Amino acid sequence: MNGGFMKKKGYPRAKNLKDGLIERINILSENECWEGKNKPNGNGYCDVKLMGKNYRLHRLSYEVLVGPIIDNLDVLHMCDNRKCCNPKHLYLGTMKDNMLDKKSRNRGRTKGKLTPEQVLEIRRLFSEGYNCNQLSKLYKVSWQRIKDIVDG
Repeated sequence: MNGGFMKKKGYPRAKNLKDGLIERINILSENECWEGKNKPNGNGYCDVKLMGKNYRLHRLSYEVLVGPIIDNLDVLHMCDNRKCCNPKHLYLGTMKDNMLDKKSRNRGRTKGKLTPEQVLEIRRLFSEGYNCNQLSKLYKVSWQRIKDIVDG
């Protein structure tokens, strides 16, 4: 006890983003997946809060260790491991690139039905500026279905 207050568990306050990032990942060999130390969210990604801001760990890793994420591009995984934040496994691409990659690796949805994960992804992408027409074409569902999803 410290004057009636308990010290919070967790990581020490980071001096900068790179130090905070390094403290929160398990760095293995150069070519293996580096996973976050925290439990992944419901979509399988690791989220962290550093210096008062929330980040997806793989996006933070790319920005800090590779460079800026330009034009609202997505950070894609070559390794298909959403928890991975090894910069050698990450690359920039569009939402369409990600959908094509998913399809080529048979990671997509079954015909006509959206998974709960895809619904969350649609909402995220809509909030990032994609419109209902773009999303309906990518997910092969009607414009109205996308509108219903984003309207909650």
